[in-house]
Amino acid sequence: MTQAPTTARQTALERFKELMRELLQLDLADLDFGIYRLLNARRSEVEAFLSEELPRKVDEAFAGMTDAEREAAAAEAERLAHRAREALGDDAFLAGDQPNPTYVATPSMRAYVAARERLDGIVATDEQKAEVFNHLHAFLSRYYDAGDFIPHRRYGRHEAYAVPYNGEETLFHWVNRDQHYVKTGERFRDYAFRIAGADMRVRFSLVSATTARDNTKGETRYFFPLTDDVSWDADANRLTVPFEYRLPTGAELTGTTGAKLQEALLADAVDAIGHHAPDAATRAALIAPDPNRPGDDAPLLLRHLRHFAKRNTTDYFIHRDLGGFLRGELEFYLKDQVVHLADLDGDLGPRQRMLRVVRELAQVIIGFLAEIEDAQRRLFEKRKFVLRTDYLVTIRCIDRDVWPRIAANEDQRRAWRELFAIEPDEIGADEAALSAFFESHPTLVVDTRHFDEAFRDDLLATFDDLDGMTDGLLVHGENYQALRLLGPTLAGKVKCIYIDPPYNTGNDGFIYKDRYRHSSWLAMMSERLRLARDILSDDGVLFVSIDDNEVHDLDMVLRQEFGEERYIGSIVRATGTTTGQGSGSLGKSYEFVLAYAASQDADVGGIALTAKDQLRYRGEDTRGRYSTLLLRRTGNQDRREDRPSMFYPLEAPDGSEVWPIGPTGYESRWRVGPRRYRAMVENDLIHWNRDEDRWVPYFKFYLEGRTKRPSNLWTDLAGNKKASIELRDLFGSRPFETPKPMALVRRLIEISMNDDGTILDFFAGSGTSGHAAIDMNRIDGGRRKFTLVDFGQYIGNLLVGRIQRAMYSPDWSRGKPARLPAESEIYNSPMIVKFVRLESYEDTMHNVRASDWPQLRGAFDSAVEESQGLLNADGLERPFEYEIEVLTDDGPRKQKVDLVETFNLAYGVHIERIQVWTNEVDRRRYRAASGHKDGHRLLILWRDMVEPPLDPQVERTFLEERIEPGAYDEVLINGDSAVPGITSLDPIFKRLIEEDR
Repeated sequence: MTQAPTTARQTALERFKELMRELLQLDLADLDFGIYRLLNARRSEVEAFLSEELPRKVDEAFAGMTDAEREAAAAEAERLAHRAREALGDDAFLAGDQPNPTYVATPSMRAYVAARERLDGIVATDEQKAEVFNHLHAFLSRYYDAGDFIPHRRYGRHEAYAVPYNGEETLFHWVNRDQHYVKTGERFRDYAFRIAGADMRVRFSLVSATTARDNTKGETRYFFPLTDDVSWDADANRLTVPFEYRLPTGAELTGTTGAKLQEALLADAVDAIGHHAPDAATRAALIAPDPNRPGDDAPLLLRHLRHFAKRNTTDYFIHRDLGGFLRGELEFYLKDQVVHLADLDGDLGPRQRMLRVVRELAQVIIGFLAEIEDAQRRLFEKRKFVLRTDYLVTIRCIDRDVWPRIAANEDQRRAWRELFAIEPDEIGADEAALSAFFESHPTLVVDTRHFDEAFRDDLLATFDDLDGMTDGLLVHGENYQALRLLGPTLAGKVKCIYIDPPYNTGNDGFIYKDRYRHSSWLAMMSERLRLARDILSDDGVLFVSIDDNEVHDLDMVLRQEFGEERYIGSIVRATGTTTGQGSGSLGKSYEFVLAYAASQDADVGGIALTAKDQLRYRGEDTRGRYSTLLLRRTGNQDRREDRPSMFYPLEAPDGSEVWPIGPTGYESRWRVGPRRYRAMVENDLIHWNRDEDRWVPYFKFYLEGRTKRPSNLWTDLAGNKKASIELRDLFGSRPFETPKPMALVRRLIEISMNDDGTILDFFAGSGTSGHAAIDMNRIDGGRRKFTLVDFGQYIGNLLVGRIQRAMYSPDWSRGKPARLPAESEIYNSPMIVKFVRLESYEDTMHNVRASDWPQLRGAFDSAVEESQGLLNADGLERPFEYEIEVLTDDGPRKQKVDLVETFNLAYGVHIERIQVWTNEVDRRRYRAASGHKDGHRLLILWRDMVEPPLDPQVERTFLEERIEPGAYDEVLINGDSAVPGITSLDPIFKRLIEEDR
């Protein structure tokens, strides 16, 4: 049987379907993360939408339009035929309404013939339908790039792009400005999976290129498995496969590029990696098909290699309003590409018909794509859950009767040994020895993660002002998500923000989209700086370390977010080392710190005087050392006419008059007026010198409390090598590659805040900012608090470990404490530091399941709405059992959510006490958090409403007895309550989770 020839319409449709499949990643059925899981779950419906519904909609659109057009055109032709009969007579037409050849040249007959031709031409041809799909393809392909929509605003044939511009004097723009950058999760760099039936894991780890490669080609980077460097760790039962992500060399290009080259690189590596497996059975499992995916012949290892590569090369951005963007661009496309000026001179009917159909179909597709993008946006922007809350508490803050329980905990004892080099036998076995040890080590840190929930509840109940006693907050989470969650709690309290973000050198761990390196970085920085700006107090200052790779772009973003008038300055800091000494470039021995103020109320204070500065304070009296300054004005504005009121005589010690006369005899002036001078004399601030035959007055200024205004060139601070030494002293090794010296952060704190307030660092790295705040408090008795945020896998051992070491001892050497704090230092040391772990965006996406929604449209909204990650209202009935699945190296696992802490942070409550109340009648436990918010006293209650079954009357009796009338301005509880005056927190919580930025 002869196959029918492919029509133009079919060809165009298939081309458009291929674009949509690529756009939606439908060609990769094994992608089971993020939105792709939902797409694959509705894969058949998406295919039906592309193959059946879209062509049908094109036919229906053309049919509807042509029917309406034909009806109108037929009426017009009938009207003109009637007019021709009136003008020419009854013989104007022959049989069948054919024009009489005798009259075809007359105006009325010509008008009828033209109308009849228009009527006959109103048909939807195959070519027109093909053109619709070609236009849809051309329109969407403008904005799609390997898994992301890139918002290129088109302008025309000459100036290709337009940017949104509202008449500002200057405008700084980057291509991803309207998008969220989402590629900050640690799992996007490292990936692990477990082999079924074998107690081992395979881990893929992205490493930096160790050597520069010449002759690199193109702009697209690829994943290169380093098969010669695959390693087997028998102790951990782990096979590690390192990767480089880089441009290929000319020799590595095999004639293919893009996805085909990446597939070839991965496929070729399967056997080589398998040879490193510890035994034949493991190797066989790696190269065999996945037993959990029947019908898929790809080796298990190859499937995971593809998965790893795809995770790192797609979904860099989420558009904040994809639908609005594409609809606006569609209107321009229709005017620029579908209807042309030349069409105005001809028959506009076919063009109008095409425009309407293209617009109608494009709107359907835009709606579908926008629903998918909006689902991801909602999940990215929603405030993330706190998964776990722990506390680091110094032993001096804990009641003595709890000490034996602490000493009996073997995990805590091991931690003390690893952290503080405290051997078990030092602690003592009996109660007297134990008490003596804890009394002599008052800054010993107790970590609640080593204890059960009951211990933590008992411990927290002993504190009367928990947040007041909490000196630091450590957050393990992506910094955008942390800033979103912490915003209500920190707003107005942060006086100093210092961050040391990735410098976007290409070798610093920042993951960017090929061809969009700078715009990826700007998209990441801009929205985090915007959130940080809103957290700063009115007198707060932001400092950002950066090198000259991105300093200019960063400064433009800061000017945009803070305002040019808030620019304080650019500090040039000597790093102490020279880098980047390649051919054709200058070596770099400095970095910048850009400084911006939150408002006009902010100011930069002085810094302490150096020993050299103090040498000028040579005078001394009963009030201390002092220096002097000539009372006569010198330099500019030193003439009598400049300030006539400051030209007056002074009485010298011998009673003579002294006038302000300049060195050449001109009439000068004093620095102060008569009233101020008399006050200075009364306060003994005037010093007289006898100079030859005349008296010369000076005024005294004292050394005590004196500071100096900092310049923007800092060459006197320790460089980066000192930072590495500081870490080696703490840990006995160098666990972090790019720390900043504490001296730098101490100075930034010194000039931006007094001895209280909070410093925030949301690129915390090794925790230098927190350590610097602890150090300064010990020195001057301040109560500076710190909040540190980071998402690295090292946070538990490095950042938390550093803070614990800093809490315990001021001085360290070779990984051991050099001394215990002195008595004054003990009371200036931190009391409590809180550590919270946040849900990640990946976790949120993972908890979305395919919906039972009957139609494709609305299915993604429905899936998001039903997700545990978006706060399932039904789950609030059992708040202590609320669970989500989190992604780990061992695969997904169930994790309870700390809804209490999540709500407290999102609502911005200052918590004073957290207690557990037990109703003895039904044994129901209530977690009661009391505190204040915006000057109002607040009580927040949580309880399980299912186990035991809730009896409203029993609860009412208990709570009315427990809560003192008038003690609180607001009492909230999960679920509903029969107690008058108690309000459900559920709608508040739901609003907070999805609250717009």
